[in-house]
Amino acid sequence: MNKSNIHIAVLPFKVFSNKTDLEYLGDGLSEFIINKLSIIDGLRLTSSTSSFRFKNSPLSLKEISESLQAHVVVEGSVTIIDKKIKVLTNLIDPINDHVLWSQSWKDDFNNIIDLEEEISTEIAEKLRENFWHFDFSGFNLRKQNVSVDAYLHYLKGQYHYKKWNESDVNKAIDCFNKALSYEENYAAPLIGLANSYVFLAGTGYINPFDAFQKVNHYCDKAKVIAPNSSDLGFTLGSNYFWQDWQLKNAFVELNKVLESNPSHSESHTVLSLIYILIGKSLQANKHINIALQLDPLSPNKLFTKGWIAYLDHDYELAAKYCNQALSYSPKLMPAIVIKSCAQIMSGDTEAVIEFFTTKMDTCNDAAAYFGVLGLCYAKLEQLEKLDACKDKLSQITTDRSIAFQFLIYAFDNDHEKAVKWLRLAFDQKIPLLLFLIVDPLISPITQNADFIEIKSQLIKIRWSGLEVNETEVHITTKKTWSTEEVKRVIQFFEKEHPYLDAGIDIRKMATAMDIHCNKLSALINEEFGKNFNEFINGYRIELFKERIADAKYSHLSILGLALECGFNSKSSFNTAFKQLTGMTPKAYKNSIS
Repeated sequence: MNKSNIHIAVLPFKVFSNKTDLEYLGDGLSEFIINKLSIIDGLRLTSSTSSFRFKNSPLSLKEISESLQAHVVVEGSVTIIDKKIKVLTNLIDPINDHVLWSQSWKDDFNNIIDLEEEISTEIAEKLRENFWHFDFSGFNLRKQNVSVDAYLHYLKGQYHYKKWNESDVNKAIDCFNKALSYEENYAAPLIGLANSYVFLAGTGYINPFDAFQKVNHYCDKAKVIAPNSSDLGFTLGSNYFWQDWQLKNAFVELNKVLESNPSHSESHTVLSLIYILIGKSLQANKHINIALQLDPLSPNKLFTKGWIAYLDHDYELAAKYCNQALSYSPKLMPAIVIKSCAQIMSGDTEAVIEFFTTKMDTCNDAAAYFGVLGLCYAKLEQLEKLDACKDKLSQITTDRSIAFQFLIYAFDNDHEKAVKWLRLAFDQKIPLLLFLIVDPLISPITQNADFIEIKSQLIKIRWSGLEVNETEVHITTKKTWSTEEVKRVIQFFEKEHPYLDAGIDIRKMATAMDIHCNKLSALINEEFGKNFNEFINGYRIELFKERIADAKYSHLSILGLALECGFNSKSSFNTAFKQLTGMTPKAYKNSIS
């Protein structure tokens, strides 16, 4: 397996403590590891949104890895007793049910930030030893030094923000503000606050003007503290997209994020929306499909896939993906709305009415409730019920109400009132406007002169200068070693026999040879076509094959001989032997008897 094929899933760490409500700590550690590993070129990390769905799952690791399409699983636990913390971490090959590496750490709880850094570095090293050489450039760049109290409140904020609903995002805002009360110049919660307000404004839950003023404020402060943060880059890109419809600036910022972190699934998601807005469905689907590979169980990304299909007039596919999103998040209102619109466009209007009148409560989202029913009644020409919905919407002063009133009047072929609401949406710069002018529901008014004028003005002002030609980035390993150094590695193995040490790792060997660890890793991979463990185990297995044929060692069992040759367990020996020879050790012994 080469490095470009390695897909890693980090499962949420289990938390054991006599205190309650500490689940966010296990999630935070897993999220930290994901974010650290994702910046390493060649690794593909499953997003936490998907991997966290298997929290406390009864499924086997093999079943979980198959669902996530992962080759390697990282799992572990966090135990907190008084002011002490213990972390156990396992690196597992789930296909072969083999533990590649396991280690535990004990420390004071107040050292949790340093401990997370140490654990992430160790996991990265073990991945490199077991698979391929990775470029660690920038990996050890530490984030801000902040107090534990500030960090814990930030983790709580992220825990709530990741739930993607209005109530939890508001809880996240409270947590981020508490973090800042401890550390005023802490970039992470500033970015968290900006993301929270982008979400609330972009989904129409709060007034966008007030929200985006706050977003700009928090982004400006974060820029001073952490100007090169990829998290900030995503926030800036999202803000450009939702606030001023500056698609060019959004496109540039999001591609910068992906240059440094190709596993940033959220950036792929927003890029997919930019592409569908400018009529490039092929590129839109390319990016949302990448996002779903990284985050296959995310309700938000499944919904986005459905939204793209809907805007591309594929209503059956739209309903399918919205249903998948709702299977994980039944109250995800955007998915409910787009699924309903797809059903209306495909002629299944009665089913929508039945769902909204029997399953939905107006208190959940009054604008969506009366907006979707209004579209249904417009479709069925039930004018009295349509007028009642229009009247209810006129009493709701939110962006979502404006959006639905435009859609209803456009769908009902009332050009004058549709344009009136469109102008209001344009004047108030509601974030959803970009999608409203390409919505399939508005086809009755697309030839209206006033509509064309507003749409052309919007495109001219907001989309000008957008270039969408993406360039592929190819990264190659730069050879920094000499022929003499290659010979020295071979001579070291033949004379010093480091493979007989069951605890040897690449750092120990690099120290013994007085060579930089990164150089040694790359040298072994590129010159011998093997990862470090394959290289080491190759010598061990050759020694085993020599000795098992020698009567002098006949008193030893297969396992005893394997341990003498440097292996540290029966499972690691059996796995390595079969991978290298294609047969079990016992079958090999029988073949030479």
